[in-house]
Formats: sequence, structure tokens, C-alpha cells
Amino acid sequence: MTSGAFYGHFRSKEDAFLETVVTGLAEFRAGVGKYRSNNGDRWTTGLIDYYFGRQHRENLTNGCALPIFSPEVIRAEGRVRFAYQTELVKLNEAIAAGLTIGDEQENQNRAWVLMALMIGGVTLARAVQDESLSDRIAFAVHEGALESAISKSLTDR
Repeated sequence: MTSGAFYGHFRSKEDAFLETVVTGLAEFRAGVGKYRSNNGDRWTTGLIDYYFGRQHRENLTNGCALPIFSPEVIRAEGRVRFAYQTELVKLNEAIAAGLTIGDEQENQNRAWVLMALMIGGVTLARAVQDESLSDRIAFAVHEGALESAISKSLTDR
């Protein structure tokens, strides 16, 4: 893409990044909605299985963008960080709405844990060179995410 074509769509690099952030989080939220509608009570298992599957871990182009652009948001200006926060809260609410173990606050807390495990876990699994280590990381965090999604232990504290 030429710079003329780029700036024909966006006023600045920040505007392009802002669009990427909003779109990426909206796509993740839409995916949560699809898993909830297609998998019923087992939607978290389906989502977690997919997220830590090798195909998703290795697909940087079409996989979840949160592990890639979240660190960049830290260095971004206020508009991008505000949009990220707004969309991240919406994602949290979408995940929490599908959890049924605790009350609303407990499910939102559980959703933050799931999001952190998924995004952090796939980041670690993608970053290592050794395929077997990547698989081990993905398996371990997958199991932790499943436990977090279905265990009452978060609500027993």
C-alpha cells in the first residue's frame, strides 16, 4: 500500500492503530457470542480448546490480535488506550454474561482471569521456538483456563 492510499483511509498511524484495536476486540467479542450460541453450556470449553489449539497459535495473521497489539497499546496515546479499555470492558462483560457460577461481580472477575490466561498463555506459546515446549505451555494454560471457567474456587474466597 502506498502512503497516499494509507492516508486516504486514515488521517494518521494512530487512527489506523485505533481502528485495529477496536476491530480486534470486537472480533473477539463476536467470537465469544458465536461460541456461546453454538456450544450452549460448554461454550467456554470450545473457546478455550480453539484458542490454545495449534492452528490458532500458529496463525498470527488471522488469530487473535490481542497478544500482539496489547503491549503496543501501553505506548499509545490517550484515544487508543481509552478505546482499548472501552472495548476490553465490553469483551469482559460478554464473557462474564456466559458464566453462571457466581454473581455478576464474581463472573466479571472470572472473565478477567480467563482473558489474562488466554492472552498471556497464547503469547508465551507463540513466543518459544521449540514446538514441544509451545505445546506444553498451551496445554498447561489451557487446563488452568478450563479450571478457572468451571471451578467454584474463585467464588469460595
